[in-house]
Amino acid sequence: LFTLVVGTSTQREQLRAKLSALEEDGRLIYGTSSWPASVMTCYVQKYDQNHVHFLDGAGGGYTQASKEFKAKLRTRN
Repeated sequence: LFTLVVGTSTQREQLRAKLSALEEDGRLIYGTSSWPASVMTCYVQKYDQNHVHFLDGAGGGYTQASKEFKAKLRTRN
């Protein structure tokens, strides 16, 4: 699952704490990345019918989170 979550720094730390507990139990592996800004890319075929928005962290959010995830995955296997 790849998702973008918006929240305060306190909320991010609470989420990371919960994810870390699940990770320690062996139930999941996760990666995160936080940025103060985001980038939206729009793909438009017909503005009133077919258009899609892609959101990511301004500093390469999904890419940075995947690096953390892959590093954890390598150490687990």
